[in-house]
Amino acid sequence: MVKKQKKFIAAYVRSMNARASAMEAGYKEHQAQNAAQRLLADRLVREEIERQIQEANEKNLVNREFVVTELARVAGFDPAKMFDANGALLDMGAWPQGASKAIASFDVQELYSGSGAKKEQIGTIKKVRVWDKLKALELLGKTLMMFREDDPQQGTNQPPRLISEKSLTDEEWETKYGKPSG
Repeated sequence: MVKKQKKFIAAYVRSMNARASAMEAGYKEHQAQNAAQRLLADRLVREEIERQIQEANEKNLVNREFVVTELARVAGFDPAKMFDANGALLDMGAWPQGASKAIASFDVQELYSGSGAKKEQIGTIKKVRVWDKLKALELLGKTLMMFREDDPQQGTNQPPRLISEKSLTDEEWETKYGKPSG
């Protein structure tokens, strides 16, 4: 690969702007668009761009997979699993795996009676607040593109139209799910 191609690839992976990347690689402004199209049509250049993007995604800790995993942890978290059979909060080490990722805040307050030399601890209040499950489900659905913005069933008791059902006509939808109420 020649130097200009390597510069173009590096710039393109960083910006995803073909014309600007061609100019950064050394092509003149009036040549940049044609050079960018030619470079992106080159199989070796495309393969190297894909390889570098994949490598960057693997190094990047925050990617689509990470976001979906974290949202799924919050959405699927069952706070009841943090308590024993008597309703007492389990020690943190006994919490289910991933539970701490669903916790928005944890507050411990020690209660005392008396003062001075007669001061003794009489109890502990532990407050655990988890992230909003409904919001996590909504964000997860949006991230996975499960809902259509133009869904006529929005706000009804009808199931949301999924992207995979995008090609259904209104008549086919009504046949499958029934007529929307309201």
